[in-house]
Amino acid sequence: MFLLSILDRSCKWITSITVFIVAITFTTPDNVSVAIYVAASLVNAMMSKLLKRIINEARPAGTRHRPDPGMPSSHAMSLAYLSAAAARALSLAPVLMYPLTLCLLQVLVLGLGVFFMVLRVQLGHHTVPQIVVGGALGYMNLFLVTQLDAQYAFCELSSEAKMKVLILCVTLCVTFAVKYIRSWIKEIVEE
Repeated sequence: MFLLSILDRSCKWITSITVFIVAITFTTPDNVSVAIYVAASLVNAMMSKLLKRIINEARPAGTRHRPDPGMPSSHAMSLAYLSAAAARALSLAPVLMYPLTLCLLQVLVLGLGVFFMVLRVQLGHHTVPQIVVGGALGYMNLFLVTQLDAQYAFCELSSEAKMKVLILCVTLCVTFAVKYIRSWIKEIVEE
């Protein structure tokens, strides 16, 4: 259980750093799709916090470190969105990959997302319904973003529109990063 607890505690850091690296590596003034998907993942995370306050369902009895409500699981919403987005991005990547290799990588990425969701139940942070609802909402939000992408073709926006979208996305990401890094540092100090 000790190793699983360490994995659980590092999940948000690993996920956040990975998303940051992907965003700065693949976002360019000509390709704002990555920035839009990352910004949408942040909106997804903020929506989970809002839904927690509205639904106000308690976490499982005996949860030690989290006083906030548990429904839906914020981790599950973010992990579902991000793992499905990564699996989708793999299929769109202009890399020549054998179909079996691509499929295995997609299964691995989705499997890691599910593993970390289930870990939240194993460690007593959430109930099964809380992660199921969180996961379903995360997958649904990604589906909505992909539908918007298909409808409005993010990659085909004018240069001026791309720059405005990029500025908006970067502003949202920086605001989110500052807010949550301060929150995470506060958690570490309080432990």
